[in-house]
Amino acid sequence: MDVELIALITFVAVVLLLLVVSVNYIKAYFKTPCEAPLLSQSEREFYGVLCQLCANRAIVLCKIRLPQLSLFAAGCSKWSWNYRQFQAQQFDFVICRNSDCKPIAVVEFDGGGMTVKLSDIVIAQCVASKVRVYRFNLSSINELAVVEAQLFPEQDPRFTQLESGLQLPIGKLAKTTGCR
Repeated sequence: MDVELIALITFVAVVLLLLVVSVNYIKAYFKTPCEAPLLSQSEREFYGVLCQLCANRAIVLCKIRLPQLSLFAAGCSKWSWNYRQFQAQQFDFVICRNSDCKPIAVVEFDGGGMTVKLSDIVIAQCVASKVRVYRFNLSSINELAVVEAQLFPEQDPRFTQLESGLQLPIGKLAKTTGCR
């Protein structure tokens, strides 16, 4: 009787061990892979700057590949090497009109990380389509007025930089100083 009890306990222990191992294996198999974030920390900060500047003016899209924009045509077979190179290129940020989502500017951000330079053909296609191409570096995160002046030269500025380095919206500055 003792041998049968030991054999039964061993059998139950082995079955439970196999059950635990198989459940862990199944969980690991169906677990979604953790991907790296789409934007780096500096790109997220610059995205916030662009969203502040483009509020009620335009829409900011990030990490847009060339085939996703209607103004770029591949001009080659989908199975060719050139098409794969064309499809691999992407813009860091695309600024589109509010009304029809047509691209009005392309922003390349040099955030200190891995930067891929756009080809001359892509830049020429942007210029031909009347889409402006801008390149900003990491120090532009703190210069709202400068970035705004480059992106929207035809519109009145929204931000101004004080002597102290603080940047305020012009409407708030008028309320705090009492002048209009």
